[in-house]
Amino acid sequence: MSTLFKGGCACGALRYELAGEPVFQNHCQCLDCQKLSGTGHGSYLSFVGRSEAKITGNASVWRVTADSGSKKSYAFCPTCGSPVYITFSAMPDLIAIAATSLDDPSQFRPGALTYSVRGHRVGPNRPRASALRAHAELSCTSQRDAPIPARPATERTSDMNSDRNYETRFTVNKDPLTVFNSIIDTRKWWSGDIEGGTKQLGDVFTYRYKNLHYSRQEIAELVPGRSVKWNVLEVSLNFVEDKTEWAGTMIIFDIIEHGGTTELVFTHIGLKPTAECYDMCSDAWSALIQGSLKELIETGSTNLLELDAAS
Repeated sequence: MSTLFKGGCACGALRYELAGEPVFQNHCQCLDCQKLSGTGHGSYLSFVGRSEAKITGNASVWRVTADSGSKKSYAFCPTCGSPVYITFSAMPDLIAIAATSLDDPSQFRPGALTYSVRGHRVGPNRPRASALRAHAELSCTSQRDAPIPARPATERTSDMNSDRNYETRFTVNKDPLTVFNSIIDTRKWWSGDIEGGTKQLGDVFTYRYKNLHYSRQEIAELVPGRSVKWNVLEVSLNFVEDKTEWAGTMIIFDIIEHGGTTELVFTHIGLKPTAECYDMCSDAWSALIQGSLKELIETGSTNLLELDAAS
């Protein structure tokens, strides 16, 4: 049964109703959200199905270019000035409502903190964003088995010498949300047997390919139209001496809008040329990402590949 989310501005002139479940809930510390809220962050619930949202009243709109380069529109009440929702030109079916506008504030259960590198310090001896990150962690714990809170891409560069990690990228004439939805529909492009959910923050799924590869991944970051991150929790690679080489690594999909095109950057943090499995695993990833996933994004379907030894 769908959950009903209702809310609006402070004076009641601008109202909305949304039935469904948010695909993402977060605190955001980008500069636009800081300035719009008059505090150190904005808080949002994002839904797919903007056309199904019931909005009453007239909104004023402030259109900006986001830190990511994408264009977004902040809708607020022209009478009381309350921010109510955001829409995105690159993802026309996505709508993000301001958590402060909810009639029932307890419906907001954040699972991530984004753009924390832009955040203010909250005390002389306290790291910036720590209070918000703790809030996100506690909210995640109340819903699932404590998924790891998201970190913005700008914080990833120190992870395991990221300049040496396996990376591949491509650009397609599709919108960022189409790319995102294809990635999380993992069974359609990753050849093998997958058990468990792949579409919700905190989901844990297993992957098995014949008797060669077993791994268990946790979805640690899920930002519609922007990024997906999996933490590899355990692994058994039966074609190399060290069967646990992937354990503790991270698999990241960064989605970047460039005008009318979208670039996907795939990075396997921890998969380096020094790893015994590097040649086989990098070849398999290249075939899967540049072949199966790209074809799925461009055409809506793909034929699963017969892999050699790796993925």
